Amino acid sequence: MMGKTDGDNYTLDDMFVSGAAQREGEGREEERMRNRAIGESRRLAASMDKCPHCFSSQELPKHLIVAIGSKVYLSLPTGVSMTEGHCLICPLQHHSSATGLDEDVWSEMQVLHL
Repeated sequence: MMGKTDGDNYTLDDMFVSGAAQREGEGREEERMRNRAIGESRRLAASMDKCPHCFSSQELPKHLIVAIGSKVYLSLPTGVSMTEGHCLICPLQHHSSATGLDEDVWSEMQVLHL
């Protein structure tokens, strides 16, 4: 338990006190990081509850769903169609972009596309 010394007056008691203070500071940092992670998790959950394309969301108009696969679902658009035959092919699980999809989800989307 060697710590930093402030000269000749550094005693064994000072070493224990500085060690305890250092552990307390580490505990505070862990608590801050834990609280930050909890806050981020809550914000993510709140944003996913409001996602209009998440299958488990209250915002998804379930009456527009045409078909449900094992990884994706097919739905009619909520507003005016962009073209004739316009539909949405969305993954059942939340994904922020198509580049983050698993291969099996992407391949099922491609099958529905044809």
